[in-house]
Amino acid sequence: MNNTVGIVMAGSALIPALVSGTTADDTVNTELRTILVSEDWAALKDIWHSIDKLKPSEPFSNFPISVEKGDSLSSVVRNLFTEGEVEDPQIEAAVSLIRRITLLRIMRLSRMNPSLITRIMPPWTDTVQDQLLFNFENKLATLNNLVDDGELTPVEFIAAREVLIEKAEILAVLQLVEESEIRPDYRYSVEYSDRLTTDLLLQQINLSYSAALDTLAKYNPGEYTGYYQQAADQYEAFQDDLEEFQRAEPILRIMLTDLMEAGV
Repeated sequence: MNNTVGIVMAGSALIPALVSGTTADDTVNTELRTILVSEDWAALKDIWHSIDKLKPSEPFSNFPISVEKGDSLSSVVRNLFTEGEVEDPQIEAAVSLIRRITLLRIMRLSRMNPSLITRIMPPWTDTVQDQLLFNFENKLATLNNLVDDGELTPVEFIAAREVLIEKAEILAVLQLVEESEIRPDYRYSVEYSDRLTTDLLLQQINLSYSAALDTLAKYNPGEYTGYYQQAADQYEAFQDDLEEFQRAEPILRIMLTDLMEAGV
């Protein structure tokens, strides 16, 4: 997608918008502007700003938000942008991912991911997601607090924000993995590090499922045919979701940029 990002005035706020000359993109721009000045979006931004400066805890203890507060915030998020309120499919996909990322943030600040507690060996994607969330929250809180203390200018925050946007995009892809119910093989797992990218994550997932697909195509897996067929179906569903994500990614980045203002 070759859209560029510009800035347009909407009321008293600076709102990012897609820039293109086509009628279709003009329609998307109009709906995007409408959403970014809506009451629901303002409520979402208030939630982000209320938790942006909270340092995450290590697993299992001392969460900065109580379970009750987390449940209350999550309830508000789930009631924002109800079904049918967003018309453009790319914007709808971006809004859905923003809501899911917000719910993940609230969960990580108020409680442990239950799959890491209830499973002897949780999927490596769950482990990576938890570590990524911790890193995201820690960096975002640090940057916001530095701005508040006058040790980092808003312009410097903007330069650092790109890293946070990239981490949020990895979180979005991990949510697609969860939604499609694919189970990436541990032989192709990755350890979380600051160098993790969406490309590396997808490379490992593709390696995992190419093995299953090759088995189904070239060999007779006998009694396990159903397992391999299910893997193929889940992988196909994931690829469909991924294509939708890639179409919505420019809009997702605009929304993430607007959410992470740091007083700019």
